Amino acid sequence: SRGTLSAANGVLRNLPGVGGAVLAAPITRTFETHDIYETHPRGLLDAKWRANGLPLLVLTHAEDGCAVTLPGAANALAGQLRRNKINAHFSALTGGTTPLRGPCRALSKHSFIGIEQKAVALITDFVRRHSPKN
Repeated sequence: SRGTLSAANGVLRNLPGVGGAVLAAPITRTFETHDIYETHPRGLLDAKWRANGLPLLVLTHAEDGCAVTLPGAANALAGQLRRNKINAHFSALTGGTTPLRGPCRALSKHSFIGIEQKAVALITDFVRRHSPKN
């Protein structure tokens, strides 16, 4: 989830070599203890998105219980991106196995426990479909 901030930063700044991004369990809420709270209390929902032609995949687990990456907010983020004419795609995966850790940790729905291969396949397919042809 924290990696989505870095991935979004690369897209927002249109950094060389960045051809798009996957925002898996995107941060859509922050708390006062977070570094970005004052400028981005709603995480990536408060970013200044603008169309630049780069494809984005917003990926969530439909049962992610982490307070900063709620699935409904991920869907709202994808909608916001599309309204800003950004080439955004949204997917909410379901299923998996019983979480072994807390809701914001590895080995939980937040990290796609039990459906990791499904998540990787979806990401791989997205990257292949949106990579420049050589």
